Amino acid sequence: MLTLKVEKRDVHIRPEAIRKTGKIPAVFYGKKEASTAISVPKIDFLKVWKEAGASSIVTLETPEGIKESLIQDVDLDPITSTPRHADFYVFEKDHKVAVELPLEFIGVAPAVKDLGGMFRGHA
Repeated sequence: MLTLKVEKRDVHIRPEAIRKTGKIPAVFYGKKEASTAISVPKIDFLKVWKEAGASSIVTLETPEGIKESLIQDVDLDPITSTPRHADFYVFEKDHKVAVELPLEFIGVAPAVKDLGGMFRGHA
């Protein structure tokens, strides 16, 4: 299970100040969940984001309790490509959720290799 311990954050504190403490400003929200400003330790977020991507459940441990979520969006610094902000979507249990899953094709299909077929995919 992928878990992140998060803290509520004061929206009046500038994001740069939060980042200087080794945390990333973030927010969680959902259909029946109010938008809540949080911060998450950068090191922990990077580990979870690498493993979870956008399709695995991430459990947020908040002061108000456990929230099951998906990483909805990550804003990256245009120069360093490090995360500057993250959005978590808290979903309702027993409801369908649409997610995008990346497909990675490994190897060469026998029809392409042996029979001269063509594969048109995006790299």
